[in-house]
Amino acid sequence: MSGVPFKATIVRFMVMLPLLAAPAFTHASADDHYELAAGEINEGDLYLFSGGVRIDGEQDGDLWVFGKTLEISGVVKGEVYAWTQSAVVGGEVQEAAHLFAQTIRVTGTVNGDLLAVGQTVEIGPEARITGSLQACGADVTIEGTIEGDIDATAGMIVMRGAANGDVELESETLEIDPGARIKGDLVYGSRNEVEFDEETIVDGTVDWDPSGDKVKADVDLGVGRLTRMIIALLVGLAAVAIFSKQTPAIVARVGGDGLRSAGIGFITFVVVPVAGLLACILIVTIPLVFIAGLVFALLVYLAKVPVAIWIGQLILARLGRSQSAPYLSLLIGIAALYAVFLIPYIGKLAWWASLFVGLGAIVLYISDLRQQRRSPGGAAVVTPPSPGPTPSPTPQPF
Repeated sequence: MSGVPFKATIVRFMVMLPLLAAPAFTHASADDHYELAAGEINEGDLYLFSGGVRIDGEQDGDLWVFGKTLEISGVVKGEVYAWTQSAVVGGEVQEAAHLFAQTIRVTGTVNGDLLAVGQTVEIGPEARITGSLQACGADVTIEGTIEGDIDATAGMIVMRGAANGDVELESETLEIDPGARIKGDLVYGSRNEVEFDEETIVDGTVDWDPSGDKVKADVDLGVGRLTRMIIALLVGLAAVAIFSKQTPAIVARVGGDGLRSAGIGFITFVVVPVAGLLACILIVTIPLVFIAGLVFALLVYLAKVPVAIWIGQLILARLGRSQSAPYLSLLIGIAALYAVFLIPYIGKLAWWASLFVGLGAIVLYISDLRQQRRSPGGAAVVTPPSPGPTPSPTPQPF
């Protein structure tokens, strides 16, 4: 079978994202909603960071969307890249489509390969994919026509459609409808062997592999890690919006005093939990210790945010954008960080390093801020020089 394994596909997409998205979001829109009305034509590639996107007209170029919803009922004369909560393709995409969303529904035509990763993936009865289909999710339903191969991994798969190529299905629960048609070979992995009319449905060979444990691991590594990355990105965007004035100074410490930040972060990570345990033993007010613990846990979770922004700034600087908004830098940096986290051994070291450096930078900023408030006249907090691009003092629009 010619399909690319899901883990390799997701890693490849994460690695490609910083390079592809960097020039893309140069012309992005931060509006709450973008709509290309029926009869309208947009010439050139379109890059949107938006709450909702609807394409009823003709998009003459690639379409990049990072937002809440995407609905295509018109025509996209290029490729589609979408990171959204929901994605609906009812029109026509004249090249490949790459959809990462919680819910994905395709009822139109994709004249190329379709990559669909989400909680629910549905290829409707009227859908037509001229290339290959790669689908990964908790529930995957295939009812349309796929001219190429199918490679699907999910907790539950329902196969009712037609495939002109080979089909590989990995699922704990698998249903193959009598109306399904497979012109190539069928390889499926499930806990129980599926009963169906092999001679009527499959023109090639049929191979059953009872690989329920492998399926669960693939879903966890694919959808699970992708979900964690998206959650980290959304929380990071909220943190940058709330602490917009503090973000540049903290990021500057990551680039200008990284080793010191790592040391302070390591000490903080070890000392604070021990101090909290001692406080409980010494019968200090338990609610106060609990609140302090929640604050510390939040700081640990947010520690990777300034590191991701700094990495994003470096990538953008090498692409010719020395001044960039922290939101865009965070998007690029988070994707780069999580791509590195997937590398065996190196990924674990990178995870701990980013945690200690980011946590230390936050603690150093808070310490300097307290000293500044205590000093006569309240002198401004001194920001260490950063070897990377100088961040903007306030968030800029895309």
